[in-house]
Amino acid sequence: MNTPLLQELFAKDPERAARRLVHVPMGRFAEPERSPVRLFLASDDSSFMTASTFLVTVVSTGVRHAL
Repeated sequence: MNTPLLQELFAKDPERAARRLVHVPMGRFAEPERSPVRLFLASDDSSFMTASTFLVTVVSTGVRHAL
């Protein structure tokens, strides 16, 4: 996910960013505002959702976050 923290980290070492992107099928980091889960939850399609957990995998770091 292309967050300010990731931008700061890779600004110091652009080659590290390039090495990470080799493992990202889309060839770019995801933009937070384009997150499908975020868009779904903000849409009318999620209006009847209650007490749900979504598992989101951040491919570039392998970290998993429950939303």
